[in-house]
Amino acid sequence: MFERSVELITGPYRSGKTMWLLEELVRHSREQPLATRPVLLTVPSHRYKGLLEKQLAQILRQSGAPGLCAVKILPFYDLCHLILRQAGVNFHLLADGLRPAVLLKAIKQVESLGKLNSFASIANFAGTHAQMLELIDELMRAALSPREVSATLSRAASSESRYQELAAIYQAYWDELEKLNVYDERKLAFKVREILPQWAKVASPPALLAVDGFDRLSPLQLSVLSSLARHCERTLITFDYVSQGLKSDEYTWKQKSINGLLAFAEGGLTLKETQFEQSVPEVESELISTLDRQLEMEEVARQVKTCLVQGVEPSEIVVVTRSLQSYLPAVKLAFERAAIPYFPDEAIPIATLPLIKYVRRLLFLPLSKFKRVEVIRSLRSAFCNHEWLGLDKEAVDKLDRLSLDSVVVEESDWLEFIKQPGLTEESQALQRFFTLLQGEVVQKAASLSSHVAHVEDVIDALLRLPSDDEYSNPIIAWEEHQGLVELRKVLADLIREEELLLESYGSELYSYKQFFTRLEQAFENSNFRRRAGGDKFVTVCGADLVANRRFRVVIIAGLVEGDFPRRLERPGLLSRDEVRKWGSLGIDIENPRQHDSFEFSLYRSLLERAVDKVLLSYPHFESSNEELVPSFFLVGSSAQFKALPDCLPPRLAALQRPVSVEELAMARLWYKGAGSVSDYLQKTLETNLPQDYAEEAERLLRRLQEPLAIVEARTSSESRGSNRKLACGDFSDLVALGLLKIDVPSAWSPSALSTYGRCPFQYWVSYVLKQEELEEPTAGLDIRLKGEVYHKALELFYAGLKERGLRLNSADQTFLFSFFEECIAAALNWVQTERKVKLDEFWEFERKDIAFRLRRFLKEEMNSAIKDNTGFEPVFFERSFGGEIIDAALGSRSAEVILQRPETLAPGTVKELRLRGRIDRIDADGQGRLRVVDYKSGSSPIKNDDILAGRELQMPIYSFAASCDNELISYGKVTAGLYLSISKGAGIGKVDFEDKEVDLLQVSRETIFDFVEKIAKGQFPVAPSKREVCQKCDHSAVCRIAELGAEED
Repeated sequence: MFERSVELITGPYRSGKTMWLLEELVRHSREQPLATRPVLLTVPSHRYKGLLEKQLAQILRQSGAPGLCAVKILPFYDLCHLILRQAGVNFHLLADGLRPAVLLKAIKQVESLGKLNSFASIANFAGTHAQMLELIDELMRAALSPREVSATLSRAASSESRYQELAAIYQAYWDELEKLNVYDERKLAFKVREILPQWAKVASPPALLAVDGFDRLSPLQLSVLSSLARHCERTLITFDYVSQGLKSDEYTWKQKSINGLLAFAEGGLTLKETQFEQSVPEVESELISTLDRQLEMEEVARQVKTCLVQGVEPSEIVVVTRSLQSYLPAVKLAFERAAIPYFPDEAIPIATLPLIKYVRRLLFLPLSKFKRVEVIRSLRSAFCNHEWLGLDKEAVDKLDRLSLDSVVVEESDWLEFIKQPGLTEESQALQRFFTLLQGEVVQKAASLSSHVAHVEDVIDALLRLPSDDEYSNPIIAWEEHQGLVELRKVLADLIREEELLLESYGSELYSYKQFFTRLEQAFENSNFRRRAGGDKFVTVCGADLVANRRFRVVIIAGLVEGDFPRRLERPGLLSRDEVRKWGSLGIDIENPRQHDSFEFSLYRSLLERAVDKVLLSYPHFESSNEELVPSFFLVGSSAQFKALPDCLPPRLAALQRPVSVEELAMARLWYKGAGSVSDYLQKTLETNLPQDYAEEAERLLRRLQEPLAIVEARTSSESRGSNRKLACGDFSDLVALGLLKIDVPSAWSPSALSTYGRCPFQYWVSYVLKQEELEEPTAGLDIRLKGEVYHKALELFYAGLKERGLRLNSADQTFLFSFFEECIAAALNWVQTERKVKLDEFWEFERKDIAFRLRRFLKEEMNSAIKDNTGFEPVFFERSFGGEIIDAALGSRSAEVILQRPETLAPGTVKELRLRGRIDRIDADGQGRLRVVDYKSGSSPIKNDDILAGRELQMPIYSFAASCDNELISYGKVTAGLYLSISKGAGIGKVDFEDKEVDLLQVSRETIFDFVEKIAKGQFPVAPSKREVCQKCDHSAVCRIAELGAEED
């Protein structure tokens, strides 16, 4: 009978415990080459297994006998599988992707028993399922079965139903696993623990069991290993832990694990503890700070390249951030610019891949009713199989153009669109496209397998994977191909789910929307790891994924509060408050990694991985200009750095130690003085340049030649240079030379002149180039059409009152409101029949909103009329001017308005000009005074300053028009103007044309002629007259205001 012994080897991080263990396993294996009982080494993960296999192979090579070694390395749960198989236990393992489906059945079971109250309202959300599964995992890691949890809660006499509910869901989850005859990983460990006491009777236990690489051991793992050790002649366990000394605080978070290991002795095992000491090499340390994360990564790349030039192997350098995701763009830009081979060791969520986004867009089209923009975007995708559809790029462009012209919004419009003549081939392609995506499963509920078959049909027909040659980067090509592999795994999991549940629950049907939601959740939860880069790459990774070995150079970036140390708060059911509450009920589920000392321990562990050098860095600001606070690890935990360094001047180091010609060019431009950019670059990149960079410099100069010429043309400081004038929108030289002709209108509208007053460049784009913002067709009324409805309703109403001889302030209110409802209905009917409008299911709500705003407006008008003692009453509506035909049968035209050049202006080429437009409403007081009224859909106030600056010229122009209209002249003279906001139901501005302090009409006349002269000369500078002009401009995409440094007047 052998004595069962457990040897616990503890010590600081990287004190040689793992190497000693591997050498001991090799020695044992070679001393007993014919032993029938195996040597097992269990580790926390497949990732760590791979690392130990490399180290083991190295030990065998160095020993001069690289032969076979009878050591089997198994991750912990693979060890559980082995034990069960050796015990003759048949089991089916539940894939992680299927656990939510089993949990949902458990929740429904608890609900059917009337025990679901606190979580009833959120029980069907995917986020709730994820949190509940995390809680169940923690309960199982704590080695607590559902019965033990319920019993503990009963002893605690807990009256809080939510914890009883969670215990019931936990029990129901286990019941469902047993009903389906499957295990998840942790329940499998419970089964192992159950059979281990009798295991030796049916299996051959290992002669030697070794445990290595665990940063913590859960009670469940400890219970399994403790039972297993009783069957082994010898058990070796290595564990990072220091109980005394200066470093003991770093290991406080491991206390529960070490207590559990020491408890092995209480089970009849002989426990021997050995403490290893750490030999800490002298390491060079440097701390730097930069302005932001991008500049930080550029400096990190410079340090890495310096190390590579000095002969350090890429595999001996590791760059670490607490979480790599936020740094990936900066890493990619800096390392690729520096031509550093790097491997970003980070999981890739498949939902972020363009291929998966394309598939998702296709599958969502039926749910979006085939919105035009989504259909066209799908057809334009590089992943679209145009060959299957029978389309090419020109055909897609044609469909885009014609569908936009035909105001195609969604599915019903497409059905009409494809009937158009001249679209035979395109119509056939669209018909195939729609028919495929509107498969039978879209129309009615179907099984998961039927939905998956539909997705497979869509992928097979409409997905084209570009060839490797079409990708500029082979890594991206691999990622897209791997994304398709993962997509098919997701679909396979859905099939397995159906097969799993079929026998116990029968076939369950899902609507297409339900299935699509399930698929999206699966996409969000699915990811894969990039292929390892090998020894020729620098590893860049998150702190949790750094290989447990030494590196010559360790670089830790992003050392700011909130990043490293990371905020440890977990959400929902495992928040600190929830974990404490479970603890008060007698259930300890605290994860050691949530301990306050964990982050500092992780940080110190990273530092101690370095052999030659440690570089620490932190940025001062986010790209959003938010200030960052240096990590406590830098300012409060070490005397290594007496004071934080000053921020490195941006790109100054790049002048002395550039990592590329491109970086050198940026640095020299950063510190460049006045003068030509291209000349400066040409000079600086041809002189004082390392020989290795000569060819690269030549290529860069050729690549930048044209872009720099354009930039210089736009930004030249020579105020009289034609390039500068053109860049600013001043085409007067070209016009004067006859090289450019500006077409001016025969009659000017108030809106056009006001646009020039707001910004001349805006006028140039809108009225000369005639460019409008491309708006996607939508159902319902846009702002312009709503304005027309408002105008029409008010026109009908006031015209009706005039015909009846009624006044707003004296007519019967019941009649007024009733008549107004008729006018609103007539206006809405008018827009439906006379305007090209696509109505949708929200049309009724739009009708009600329009009616509500008009009623409110009328009430305000009535109140104003009662209070108004000026005597103004509406007499004319939608009054046109400009000489346009009003009634062809009668041959009547609107009043012609010709404005003469004021004598106060210097002589110019424009002597007179014509005006045209339409006045919303004209009021008269019967005493020879008129008031023009302009309806506004918006609610921004309008002041005299807007008129004087030329931003709002409607009122003065309306006054000029009234003075030329004989019928209006008979009523009197315009003395005032009023802006009324329909959406606000109130006035937003008044104009007094009899103001003695400023002659608005004279100023406006001069302004109008000044504008017209400048337009005719080709002067369209980027010069907004007010900041708000830019905020409401449709042409920001083509405007150069930031580039030119223009400011509003």
